[in-house]
Amino acid sequence: MWREFLSILFPNPSMCILCEERAEALTICADCLARYARYADGEGQCQRCGHFGTRAPVCDVCRDWPRYFLGNTALFPYDDSVREMILRFKFHDEPWRVEGVATVVEQMPAPAVSAIVPVPLHPARLRERGYNQSLLLARVLGQAWQIPVLDTVLRRTVNTRHQVGLSRSERQQNVAGAFSVPDAQREKISGQRLLLVDDVMTTGSTLLSCARTLHSAGAKEILSLTLAAGT
Repeated sequence: MWREFLSILFPNPSMCILCEERAEALTICADCLARYARYADGEGQCQRCGHFGTRAPVCDVCRDWPRYFLGNTALFPYDDSVREMILRFKFHDEPWRVEGVATVVEQMPAPAVSAIVPVPLHPARLRERGYNQSLLLARVLGQAWQIPVLDTVLRRTVNTRHQVGLSRSERQQNVAGAFSVPDAQREKISGQRLLLVDDVMTTGSTLLSCARTLHSAGAKEILSLTLAAGT
């Protein structure tokens, strides 16, 4: 009820969140969906990690992923339009943009997982930003697919640097040991298949670190989904 009340006071703009053309609701328009579908067909997309620009079943990004990390689904390539949308979503206090993703997610089959786990922010970063964009995305997915969201099982215990501008090895070092699962939360994920959710996958270092942490805490298998992946 509170959310509905806020939507009346502060209605979201009726537009496509990517091209920002007017629409009947907050959405991703058919033209943008068609354009990115053509891009994926033309450039190819890794069958395991969703990285664009390859037609192989695995690529250099995910070739060494452990077996329990089954793969990543990326909705869009990380081009200029998608990058601008995500930057505004994360850093310009526009969390409402995530609602536009629902129109895409609702057309996708629900993955065979028992729960959704958002990639966490460190408490200091969360206070600075005001919200965790991955949690907002996870909630949209959970609502569309009727899958529970577990937002307390995975914690970021190290306030890592931003990954932007770091090399692949630097990214791996930056997030190594940065996550943990509290002992009291382990029972929730023991033997389960989980869906990790984040905004962007570039080298996969963050997702891989989270997957390792969850698996070490008892999760059986991990999938992931991101708004975008590198090209």
